[in-house]
Amino acid sequence: MDQVEALLQQLEKAQQDNHQEMKPSLLKEIEKAFSALNDFHRSTVSFQHATTLASAIKDRQSESALLNSLGNIYRQLALPYYAIGLYEHALMIAREVGDLKLEGDILNNLGLIFQDLHEFSPAIKHAEQALLIAQNLGDREAESATLLNSGTAYAQLKEYQRAIADFDRTLDLAPDNAKAYHNRGSAYGNLGEHQRAIADFNRAIDLAPGNAKAYHHRGSAYDSLGEYLWAIADFNRALDLAPNDANAYNNRGIAYDNLGEHQWAIADFDRALGLTPGDADIYYNRGIAYENLGEYQRAIADFDCALDLAPGDADIFYDRGIAYGNLGEYQRAIADFDRAIDLAPKDADTYYGKGWALEGLGRKKEAQQAYRRARELGYNE
Repeated sequence: MDQVEALLQQLEKAQQDNHQEMKPSLLKEIEKAFSALNDFHRSTVSFQHATTLASAIKDRQSESALLNSLGNIYRQLALPYYAIGLYEHALMIAREVGDLKLEGDILNNLGLIFQDLHEFSPAIKHAEQALLIAQNLGDREAESATLLNSGTAYAQLKEYQRAIADFDRTLDLAPDNAKAYHNRGSAYGNLGEHQRAIADFNRAIDLAPGNAKAYHHRGSAYDSLGEYLWAIADFNRALDLAPNDANAYNNRGIAYDNLGEHQWAIADFDRALGLTPGDADIYYNRGIAYENLGEYQRAIADFDCALDLAPGDADIFYDRGIAYGNLGEYQRAIADFDRAIDLAPKDADTYYGKGWALEGLGRKKEAQQAYRRARELGYNE
């Protein structure tokens, strides 16, 4: 921080003494010093000082660069609307002075801040504008960075094929970009192409072995393939690197449960709930583990908690119905199966479950109707 203040004082003195030749180099040094700061709150005050000075000396290009960097600081402070205002002011000046490289950098930053806000359409619009500038300038580094950002936005919109196309182009330009491999792997995973996802996560881990998310996501891909031991090994590594990741505990718990290690699974779900106590999925998953152990009352208690948090989830009603049925409480089971059918009217398993509960009450004709509907919807006994 002392270095920044000293440079600001030098800039102010150069302004007072009319030493124009010193100002460009001082402004560059100030930008570099700010980029090295970790204390964003303190640097914001000084950066506003620097921006005021840049404006006062009529150095519009430097003013735009400083406003852009100040926008980055506000983004780090999680003050996105302040950041957007600064970026837009910086963009206006960059266009006035005709600095295309700076304009492209600001557009890319606007794309990122809109991603932060989950406003993916404007994120893509700004990224595409930045991409055109990078291509016109022949700036491969900026082009690859912009394609990575637009691909990430397309993935958030669930347009996975378009996302993969952008990540492919990113990797053509920057073949050692770990984030591009990681993000492309996630897109493949969302398309159910788990082997291709694992290949990309392997490459991402080779390039950035300390990235907990890459291990976590590779573990999820292995889990989807039924490779539960491999999945657990990756979740273990992810938790070594990020020991407070509730999702990793949750997903490792699912893998343990799939292996029949229900007590280990419950221990992981307990830990996950300790970190994120309001997560319906974790209550649901722990309920499934208790159900697999035959502890139906405890399962129902967890399903109750899950439904308090996610009252429109058909799967939870279905599994609570199964638990009630296993306790012989068929009327309650039927009520839950009916609620699940209201929410997901084409789920064959739920109709079959309802038939099972009706049969338990001796209502055989109604049970046969439910079984018939289950078979019509594709249920295979």
